[in-house]
Amino acid sequence: MRRSVSNSLFWAIVVLLALGQPRDACAQAAAPSRSPTRLMKLFHFEEADEGNFEEMPKNWYIIGRSDQTADPSFLRRPLHQELLRRAGFPAYTHVRFDRPQQEKGEHQLYLGLNGGSAGAFLEVGALPAVPESDYVITARVRTSQLNQARGRISAYFVDSEGRRIDASVVDSGLLMTGDKWQIVNLKLSGDFSRAAWIGLQAELLQVQHQGTSLPTGADKHAIQYQDVAGSAWIDDVAVWQVPRIVVRTQSRVNVIAAPDKPTLSMEVRDLTGSRLRADLSVYDHQGNRVAAMQREVGAGDTSIWEWSPPLPRFGWYLVDLILTDPLLPEKERYVSPAARTLRAFLWVPQRTNVYGNVAERFTIDLHGLNLDQLAIVPELMASTGLSSVLMDVWDAKVTEGTIDARLQQMDQVMQPLWKQHVNVVLCLSPVPDQLVDQLSMSANDPLWLFRPDRKDFMPYLAPVLMRYGHHVRRWQLGHPGESAIPSDELLTHGSRAAAVLRDLTPDPRAVMPWSLTHRRVPLKDERGVEFAIDVPQGVQSTRIADFLKEWRTAPEANFTLHLRSAPATEMTQARRVDDLAVRMMHAWEQGPDGLSVSRPWAMMSDPKSLAHPDPLLGVFATVSRMLEGRRVVGRLDLGEGLSAMILDGDRGGLLVAWAQGELKKPVTVKMYLGQGAVANDVWGNRQELVKQDGKQPFNVSSTPIFIEGIDARLALLRASFALTPNLIESSQVTHEHTLTLSNPWTQTLHGEMVIVEPGRDWRIEPRRISVRIEPGAKAQYPIQIGLPVAETSGRKVITARFEFVSMKHPPVELSTPMQLGLEDLFIDAAVSVEKDEKTGRLDAVVTLFITNSGEDKKAMNVFATMPGQKRHERTITLRSGQSMIRHFRFEGAGAKLGDTPVRVGIRDTAGPILLSQIVSAGGDNTSP
Repeated sequence: MRRSVSNSLFWAIVVLLALGQPRDACAQAAAPSRSPTRLMKLFHFEEADEGNFEEMPKNWYIIGRSDQTADPSFLRRPLHQELLRRAGFPAYTHVRFDRPQQEKGEHQLYLGLNGGSAGAFLEVGALPAVPESDYVITARVRTSQLNQARGRISAYFVDSEGRRIDASVVDSGLLMTGDKWQIVNLKLSGDFSRAAWIGLQAELLQVQHQGTSLPTGADKHAIQYQDVAGSAWIDDVAVWQVPRIVVRTQSRVNVIAAPDKPTLSMEVRDLTGSRLRADLSVYDHQGNRVAAMQREVGAGDTSIWEWSPPLPRFGWYLVDLILTDPLLPEKERYVSPAARTLRAFLWVPQRTNVYGNVAERFTIDLHGLNLDQLAIVPELMASTGLSSVLMDVWDAKVTEGTIDARLQQMDQVMQPLWKQHVNVVLCLSPVPDQLVDQLSMSANDPLWLFRPDRKDFMPYLAPVLMRYGHHVRRWQLGHPGESAIPSDELLTHGSRAAAVLRDLTPDPRAVMPWSLTHRRVPLKDERGVEFAIDVPQGVQSTRIADFLKEWRTAPEANFTLHLRSAPATEMTQARRVDDLAVRMMHAWEQGPDGLSVSRPWAMMSDPKSLAHPDPLLGVFATVSRMLEGRRVVGRLDLGEGLSAMILDGDRGGLLVAWAQGELKKPVTVKMYLGQGAVANDVWGNRQELVKQDGKQPFNVSSTPIFIEGIDARLALLRASFALTPNLIESSQVTHEHTLTLSNPWTQTLHGEMVIVEPGRDWRIEPRRISVRIEPGAKAQYPIQIGLPVAETSGRKVITARFEFVSMKHPPVELSTPMQLGLEDLFIDAAVSVEKDEKTGRLDAVVTLFITNSGEDKKAMNVFATMPGQKRHERTITLRSGQSMIRHFRFEGAGAKLGDTPVRVGIRDTAGPILLSQIVSAGGDNTSP
């Protein structure tokens, strides 16, 4: 049952989710089964046998040319009128067969540039559609000599009155194939009961027609470069009728909260009458199949059924429904299925919204969504328990005359959110086009609106403040990642914006967008000003603290951090989950006022299934709930390669632990954490930690684990235990060090500490220490350490058993790492197997790389030993900053490397220094 989903399939869903497609984001437009019964129409553009010797294929017309037919019924179609009159498609571009039909050979539809865009469309009525049926359109496309221009194939439904159903439009994206043929697959989902015909368009588009954002305001006069020449060929346009398959959950937003369990509703509608087999699989975020079922469907009937998959735990899941022909051999069945659809859903624990100031700390950023897309937000917030959103107050098309209508529509979203006690932040970006043109400014920089000599924006802003000023406290003046880096002039406008808001609303906050990579510039007047700092995905989580140093110094500033995550096109879903959880922890450690992420779901057109949740939605909701009411108060060393943070607050203690990097298997850590400690994963699955021999074991992996119910004071006691200095010189002398311990309690800490590790072969004095520390104080205890002669270098651990006298606590173990090595000598060693060409035997070859980073010249012996072999040793001298490589060969010992250790090291020629380590075949062993 734990079969993994194929890489290509899993990649398809994550790419579609990452792109946030506006339609059915998880309906895969795969090449359909090549059954002739499913082929509705093939445009192969070989029409001489059909008697067409014109320049254009039958039923195809040129975009932008109105004189192609005198048929009055043709011109009465609204879509025909629109396409024939479309500007920017001049008559002198080339749209035709690529060669006359009298000539032999393959023919294609040819589009050629000559200054403007070029395109062709299929006549309305040429290709009928059955309402609520699905279709796949396949085509071959080749482009040549394109720099700025791009090709595009589009498909859509047309209603009975000849109007395009805009919500049905799907396209290939912008194409540049580099003179190679490329297969295009488009999926038309039958969500539209008004569909009467299928429409097709083939286009070769200049930049201004490609649908990307164009400059506005001061930048709208920028030069837009065009291609003077360039070509595209389209061939073998096939329209296939595929089974209509629908997969839904009981939730319109596909987020199911316990105690409900996910129930999948499937519907298959196939008009060909074929009998099909439905293979339904459910995968987790790591691509493991966790549930599956099969069913025979079709034969002309609508097949409808429900299934509650036996899911092992809360989490994000991907549903994959494949329809295949059961008569085909199994090897061929899945190569070209009859149809396939993918759905994603979240199953989350039962949650309630958190109210008050805590609710404002974790925000879903909805910047860029229109009002129709915002309509599902109240349901999503209720399902996930999240309690703060950011929305745009305007859109680009708002005018002074339509602002009231815009706000009435916004009320349909705002009122349900406020009833749920959801905090709403309003963003004044984008600035409406009318204002942008009037003030010659950028739509993404609303700070320019607050220039002292300008009040043009008040007819747009005043109605918003009057309507929402008593409910909304935070007003964001641009969006992180889009707004320009503030100049000195813009910064003064920020202070003025706060003043304007104070005049019209009670206790507002003006939120200025910023970038983590841009240095802080304090405002002259920061009253009522906060900052929304964009954290680019390229900034490593461990570096966030470095960038925020100046934000934590005087003068203090209130700031939130907007965390950007890698799209699913660049990172696996499992890595994205780990990355967001770890970034949230590093960001929260810096003490921000809040965290935000961009909308973690994709929109759908299905009225009964409106959103595909991204795994990050579940992670953000769970981690936010863990962090609410808590702050990071310390770090705890759990072992090499492991990270752990201690949190405390009104909701009690929390330990968060994770591994740095990928692990082949989780690391088990054992320690007493407190009565009732419960482990939570990033999806909210809970597991009580049961004591074994007085300790509670838990597993640490690359995905953070959240352990609630810990004794935070006990964890801080462990975190305070340290050896100073923690580097022990590898020499046969007595070393003077200090053990440090702090008292995190409000009463005197009295107890006894016994050092139990390293063992008795290490000389440690004293091993038993009496402890008495005042509340909140720190104590230091000198100790002497002597090393065993044969001790190898590297990371060691000193462990003490602490027995409480003044408190009712069971004994606990305190551990801290120490490094055995040399401060200014570095040794890197490796061992390999080489064949001796003379003897034919396998030799073991040891390579040593030694560096002297100190200021003085050093003379030393380097050595390598192997049981049963002759000892190798050489004397070397290294100047300051010098490095040297030495090789040692053990003849005939290569076959024994797997069972025989090799010890290497350096020894001072005239002193007590001895640094050694054990190396293994193929291993890399480094010591300071």
